[in-house]
Amino acid sequence: MPVAQFPISNCSVGNLKKLATFFQNLLEWRICTSLISGFMAKESVVSTMEILFAGEVTSLLTPLAAATMMVFSLLYTPCVAAIASIRQELGGKWAVCVVLEQCAIAWAAAGIVRLLGMLAALFIGIS
Repeated sequence: MPVAQFPISNCSVGNLKKLATFFQNLLEWRICTSLISGFMAKESVVSTMEILFAGEVTSLLTPLAAATMMVFSLLYTPCVAAIASIRQELGGKWAVCVVLEQCAIAWAAAGIVRLLGMLAALFIGIS
């Protein structure tokens, strides 16, 4: 379902939808929305995905895609409370550096997991 057709039932979902529209060409917009909500609290990533995929997450994501998503969501930017603490203790420049560095580490680790999974499927026959 395209972003424009997704029903908006409350303001917070509407705001996340607007932000996810920006990312829809990079990834599936519902995954982007769940990662954006995870910036507020990491534990909300899975529940947001379950709501946005209408309970069909397991049928829409392959095991490799789920593993890649899990690695990325565990390693990307810390929650907003942690960033606020870093900013208060070390300053804004360090907070920005932590966010960017963690996102780069998450992309690299997720890419490695994806590559290893694709190689395993190719050579060993694991899917």
